Amino acid sequence: MPADVRPYQNDDLPGAHGLYQELTVGRVPHCWEVGTEALGNVLLEDDVERDWAHLLEQAVLVVSDGDRVDGFIHIGRHATNKWQEREYGVVRFLAYRRGERGVGDALLAAAHAWMTERQLRKSLVLPQPWQYPLYAFPHAYLSDHLDHVQGLLR
Repeated sequence: MPADVRPYQNDDLPGAHGLYQELTVGRVPHCWEVGTEALGNVLLEDDVERDWAHLLEQAVLVVSDGDRVDGFIHIGRHATNKWQEREYGVVRFLAYRRGERGVGDALLAAAHAWMTERQLRKSLVLPQPWQYPLYAFPHAYLSDHLDHVQGLLR
C-alpha cells in the first residue's frame, strides 16, 4: 500500500462525507444530499449480499491531510454465488478532487495491492450490485460528470 494511503477510520467520516457531497450533489444527476450517517452506513456495511452475489470482504482506503479527506476508494472481494466461485475484486466507489490525480493514482495503486494480496486477478469498477444505494439510480454507473475519475480509470 502506498505510504500516504491508509485504512479508513471512523474519524474520517466527516471528511469522506464532505468529499462525496462536493463531487456528487448538484453535479451528478440524481445524486442528492445525504446525511453523514447514511454514507457511514454504506462505508461500514458488513456481510453485503445481493440476489446472486456476495461481497465477502471490503475495505475503504483513504488519503487525508489532517481533517481533510483528499480521496477514498471503497473496494471489495466478490463471489458470484454461495459457493464463492469466480471471485474478483470490485471498486464500489472512487472519490478524489479534480486536479489531484496523484491522489487517485495512489488510491488505485493501494487497491491493486489489496486485491493482489487476495489473489484477485480481475476487477470491476462500480458494478451495479455493489453501487451505493445513495448514488444516482440503481441502474446507473459512473457518471460522465465525474470525468476526472473516468479519465483515471480508462
